[in-house]
Amino acid sequence: MELIILGRYGTFPARNGACPGYLIREENDFVLLECGNGVLSRVQKYCKIENLKGIIVSHLHYDHMGDLHILKYALETKVFFGESMYPIPLYIPATPKEEVEALKYKNVFDIRFIDEKITINISSFIFNFARMQHSIESYAISIECKSKKLVYSGDTTFNEKLIDFAKDADIFLCESTFPNGRLNYREVPHMTALEAADIAKKAKVGMLLLTHFWYETNIEECVNLAQTLFPKTLAVTEFESYKDFQELPFDKKVRIK
Repeated sequence: MELIILGRYGTFPARNGACPGYLIREENDFVLLECGNGVLSRVQKYCKIENLKGIIVSHLHYDHMGDLHILKYALETKVFFGESMYPIPLYIPATPKEEVEALKYKNVFDIRFIDEKITINISSFIFNFARMQHSIESYAISIECKSKKLVYSGDTTFNEKLIDFAKDADIFLCESTFPNGRLNYREVPHMTALEAADIAKKAKVGMLLLTHFWYETNIEECVNLAQTLFPKTLAVTEFESYKDFQELPFDKKVRIK
C-alpha cells in the first residue's frame, strides 16, 4: 500500500498548495481519500479520474470535498463525448443533507453513506470508520491492505476514541491545524501538533504524519513540538509518497519522480 499526498492545507490552500487529498494505491488500484480544492488536477498526475476505484470523504466541508463539484462536471463531459463509464463509488457521510443532494448529479457518482457500523472493501483495501468530534458529521478512517494499516484522523478535536481507533497503526495521518495552545473547540474544532503527538504516543503507532495546516502555520514548529512527545513525526509534503510502511524509517522520504 502506498500513500501519495495531493494536498495538505485546511480551510483554503496556501500559494501553490491544495486542500486535503490523499491517493491510496496498491499496484494499479487507486482510491481517493478526500477531494478538496486543487486535488482534482493532481490526481491526474497518477491515474485517470475514471480509473478511480472509489472516493471516500471524511466530512462534507468544502476544503475536503470542493473538487467533487468539478469532478462531477468532468465525468458528465466524458459521458457526453461518448466514453463508456460506470458511476464512481462515492462514500460520504449522510449529512449535511443539502450537500449530499448537491452531489446527486446526472448519476456520475454512486453515492453510498459511511458510518461506524460498516466496513467497506474496495479491491484489496479494507476501510473502517469512527465518528469524531467536529462541527458536522465527520469520521476518522482506517485503511488496511496486506498487513499494513493507515489511520487518518479527518477533522476532529482531541478525543480518547481516536487513540483506540489509531492503535498500532503503521502510519497515523493526523490533522495539525496549529502548533500548540488551548483551542476554543466550539470555534476551532481542530487539533494541535502536540495533541496529534499525544495520540500517536498513546496509540503506539509506527509513524506520525502531520497534515491539514492553516496556511500561515509554521510547519517546522509543528514538527519540532510533536517530536518532543513522539520522535517519529514528519510533516507531509505535497506529491510525496510513503510505501512499505513497516520497513520505512521515519526520516526517509520516498518521492514520486
